[in-house]
Amino acid sequence: MFPSGQTKSLGMASIDTLGRTILRLNDLSLPDGEIFERLVEDIGRLIPNSTVWLACSDIRERAITSYLGPWAGQAAALAPAFGRHIESHPQFMALCHGTAAPVDAVSDYISLNQWRATGMYDEVLRVAGALDQLSSSLPLNEDLSFSIVVNRDRWGFTAQERALLGLIMPHVVLAWRNRMLVKRTSPIPAPPDEASAGFHCKIICDSSGNIIQATESVLRWLSSAFGAKRSHKLPENILHWLRFTLKESPITIPPILNIRTRRGFQLDVSLSAGSPYDLHTISFQRTAGKAEARAIKLTTLGLSLRQAEVLQWVADGKTNEEVGIILNISRFTVKAHLRAIFEILMVENRNAASAIAWKILSE
Repeated sequence: MFPSGQTKSLGMASIDTLGRTILRLNDLSLPDGEIFERLVEDIGRLIPNSTVWLACSDIRERAITSYLGPWAGQAAALAPAFGRHIESHPQFMALCHGTAAPVDAVSDYISLNQWRATGMYDEVLRVAGALDQLSSSLPLNEDLSFSIVVNRDRWGFTAQERALLGLIMPHVVLAWRNRMLVKRTSPIPAPPDEASAGFHCKIICDSSGNIIQATESVLRWLSSAFGAKRSHKLPENILHWLRFTLKESPITIPPILNIRTRRGFQLDVSLSAGSPYDLHTISFQRTAGKAEARAIKLTTLGLSLRQAEVLQWVADGKTNEEVGIILNISRFTVKAHLRAIFEILMVENRNAASAIAWKILSE
């Protein structure tokens, strides 16, 4: 289970605890919250006299974006102070610059007297009842890193404690990817089709808009539907809505945003919010009205949605001018759409096109 070179200095009790921890991480019968609680308890046994924070960080923005586990509340309360003094945290800056060791401690970078003189120690670590901090981080995706942070009330960590954290870290990230967060989404087997009246998908994100979990097809859809530049980041308009909504605390009614995609489809975006520095579920769903549903049905003829909208109103006997008023386009644009429709349907006039439309709509 473990590389022999890394376990030579470990006692049997530690190896046994480590083995049970890894088995528990992959126990599908345990709820996610309990998994995090058990993980924190087990690390506390392996590295005594410590508290444990589980955190996600956006390395590009140099910010911790979410906390998990039983100590998440304490960590989140200290997060604003952490952000103010980020430049004086040697471990985190090493992580941002890509120079951090797989497992490192504050005491690897700075003397105790220097550390005690920083605002990071005075306003964060000291308040948490800690003196030194041991951590390990691995990427969850191209934008986000996951960290186990061990706070201790004395200076320094042993080689065995570092080895234990280094051994457990890859298993935690693997469990995160393959079990913990995957369970929170409804997998979409094929790329979402926003033209479908039954379109529905959801993602898990943190308060900074980092997408923690979503299928690859949903990520591609988000990028094409809203022009998202980063594949694991919420589109800007949805991110602004999320941040504004989270300021309204407590959220008593699930908020809903109505938004139009690049292709012109209307979506209801709903938020199931967690606590600050926690994870949130955002759902995207189309609830097409009668006219829109009919137009969507006509897209099966090979028409664009706009062409289908023009055809359905023509089939209802509307004139070009009336169709233009309904769709907020000029009658000349309606004529241009009709010419394209006739070509696609291989007909010569609006009566023939209307007959084909009614055949589809009556099925």
